[in-house]
Amino acid sequence: MTHSNRFQDENLTLSNFYDEVLVVCPACAKKAIAKVNSDSKTARLFCVHSDTT
Repeated sequence: MTHSNRFQDENLTLSNFYDEVLVVCPACAKKAIAKVNSDSKTARLFCVHSDTT
């Protein structure tokens, strides 16, 4: 039996698995997307229904 197929815990948390989250737009109260830029550690809100962010 080889050990190469065994699970290796990388000590990751839930935040390691997402880069965008569905949220409510504060301007129109409809669906928006909050995207995270992992390189610069910043987030940006994109409203699906308007051009304002």
